[in-house]
Amino acid sequence: MPECAHCGAHVSQQFVTVFGLDGGDVVACPACSGRAHIAETIVDRYSVPHKASPTNPI
Repeated sequence: MPECAHCGAHVSQQFVTVFGLDGGDVVACPACSGRAHIAETIVDRYSVPHKASPTNPI
């Protein structure tokens, strides 16, 4: 069963599909983060380096 890596709460496979990282990890869920702030929480808890682009040189 999928679970949140931050708090250990169960999350549905649909939640993983929508909010999970590329590897399927979930770092925020409704149990440990408000629904309106899950996307921001994911960015804060797990920063992924992005590929270089003209607007984002690495």
